[in-house]
Amino acid sequence: MQLVKSALLLGVVAFFSALPARAQVPVDLDLDRRAVADSTLPWGWNFWPLLQTGYRIAVVGGPEGVQPPTLTIAHEGEGAATTAVYRIPSPLGAGRSVAFVADVNLESPTAVLAIGMVARQVIDGQFVIVAADTLVSAQDVGSQTVRAEIDVPPDAHMVDLWITPTGNGSSVVTNLRLEVDGRVVRADAASEQPPMEVMYWIRSNALDWGAGALDGPPSFPGLDELLGDRRIILLGETTHGTHEFFRVRHRIIETLLSASVDQRATGDTSPTVVVALEDHLTAVLPLNEYVSGASDDREAATAGLFEIYDRDAFHDFIDGLRDLHAAGARVEIWGVDMQDPRAAIDRLAERIERLDAPVGQQIIEDYAPIRERWFATGEGAPTADTLAQWAERARDLEREVATLDGPNDESDALTRRLARLVMQAVDLRIAGHEGPRDAFMAENLLWILEQRNPDRMVFWGHTGHTRLSEGGTGAYLRDVLHEDLISIALLTYEGEYTASWPRDGRWQPGSFSLFPGPARSLEHALHEAGLSIGALDLGRVPDDDGHWLRSDLQVRSIGALPVDYGFVPTTPTSTFDAVVFIDRTSAARPTP
Repeated sequence: MQLVKSALLLGVVAFFSALPARAQVPVDLDLDRRAVADSTLPWGWNFWPLLQTGYRIAVVGGPEGVQPPTLTIAHEGEGAATTAVYRIPSPLGAGRSVAFVADVNLESPTAVLAIGMVARQVIDGQFVIVAADTLVSAQDVGSQTVRAEIDVPPDAHMVDLWITPTGNGSSVVTNLRLEVDGRVVRADAASEQPPMEVMYWIRSNALDWGAGALDGPPSFPGLDELLGDRRIILLGETTHGTHEFFRVRHRIIETLLSASVDQRATGDTSPTVVVALEDHLTAVLPLNEYVSGASDDREAATAGLFEIYDRDAFHDFIDGLRDLHAAGARVEIWGVDMQDPRAAIDRLAERIERLDAPVGQQIIEDYAPIRERWFATGEGAPTADTLAQWAERARDLEREVATLDGPNDESDALTRRLARLVMQAVDLRIAGHEGPRDAFMAENLLWILEQRNPDRMVFWGHTGHTRLSEGGTGAYLRDVLHEDLISIALLTYEGEYTASWPRDGRWQPGSFSLFPGPARSLEHALHEAGLSIGALDLGRVPDDDGHWLRSDLQVRSIGALPVDYGFVPTTPTSTFDAVVFIDRTSAARPTP
């Protein structure tokens, strides 16, 4: 995913759950506990929006100082109303009165600080506000206590705490505290262990591949039985930056391809395996040329990919595909994303110019405003009316492109798909949220499946997309493909991972520690079962609504940015068909 978009959509710290009150995730507003992403910031808070808009954040004092720790938020010049957020688990306040309280000292008459709360619930795959937003502003110079309070509905999934500074000058915040029904809440570590019968069931049913499963030739006993004859395999990662996740997908795809090396002699030109990446279709086209041997420039082939693929393990993977293709394996690699339409417009223009069609030049000119103003800011930024006009014109252009005749049916199909990608990008931007993206990725996956007709297709993406629960790409695909699809999540209990964080004025990849799986997490259960590397078929879980694995658990979900906690509420059996588990993992190494 694009880094800036990832920051907006995934950078908010995932501090929410649907757990019983006695099994909470950590909640700690103490300022002297520091974040894993940046030790200069307090635990749990997402200050990225403030840092991006020129605010300075500092935490001083603490255990070694005489004074209690204080949070200073400063801005020189008129500051935009920008918000820092901290998410708390809803069971702390579901059906209760929750208050967020802070002591604030405004050091300038032009400084303004507001704190507040809002409760959200997942409805139709989107987080919807279900409790009235309550804000209390501090606008007078000097010290004061500010308090925001809401009644949280019983079905709320999360509660967000907000700090919103505006104006200029400094605001000093101390003694942050959270109250539930009038009682102050501090850190609450998870305590509920999986039942012993669940541990026994996991040990009896897991495929134990052993600690050395990723070393030497690929060997995954029981994998064939797990996959069965299902044609579509979704391999979802719970972090974008785990080295072993790259490795295990590499090995699984190698295993699928191993039987096809000598099949080229049959004369069948359809690919045996298609790998579909969570990346733009246009960005992956050069990569497919590299894998097929049509291009020898790996650097150029990977130049347009999302930053999350700029890792040694991914480059080893595509070199491996290239070697297998040269040895006779039939394999292709495609992209399914559509967030940025500019490259699709450029490719479309190139193809239309080659056709020399009378209407071609006009089509290219009509696409130009979308390309030129897509990331414009200030007065040139597209308004809602502009986006609506783009959508109407893009639909017309999609129909016009469909009338063009190219050199062959395959070329015509790709030209039409490029026009469709532009339409998808505009519709996604108009929506203003991620919801349509999963539906569009599913549509593009099905198009590739129809066009390339592989024996097997593997979707390489995040579990936020491969999931089978409502709104996921996997859910849209299952509605069409039914049991011809399997969704497998890649999980880890602890270790390190790579994510991007702003340093020295630019985004850079760094290594961060994973929060070990809390007690009521699927990762913790697999760890306690003694599995080092292996798999578990969730389809074998007993059909009992009261079974622990059919209840709301915690499962990790980290995107392009580092987070302090990173677990989300998940019902494993309705979200994935199976999991591959690696107990301890390491950070994916950025390409030198």
